[in-house]
Amino acid sequence: MNCRQIFQPVGLTRTVITRAISVFLMTLIVDVAVALVNPSLQPGDVAARHVVVAAGTVAAIDEAQRLVTIDLSAVLQGKSTLKRLVLAVPMAATGDG
Repeated sequence: MNCRQIFQPVGLTRTVITRAISVFLMTLIVDVAVALVNPSLQPGDVAARHVVVAAGTVAAIDEAQRLVTIDLSAVLQGKSTLKRLVLAVPMAATGDG
């Protein structure tokens, strides 16, 4: 006995079954997506935790000295006169001693 023989006497067509399965699967996916979104970590909430929020682009990466240079293009929150930011990147702990 195949699916057509089971569902056709009840009046269920392939389109109706496909839509029902799609809706069911979407409800499963939506539950997972809601679990992944943390409302306290939205961009506005994160920005509220900081004094200065700025936008910038990576200008240079010096792998030998482990430095990243960022040119700041706009201050989005707070006040800053910085035009360039240089970050020192620490070595990752590898457990090699």
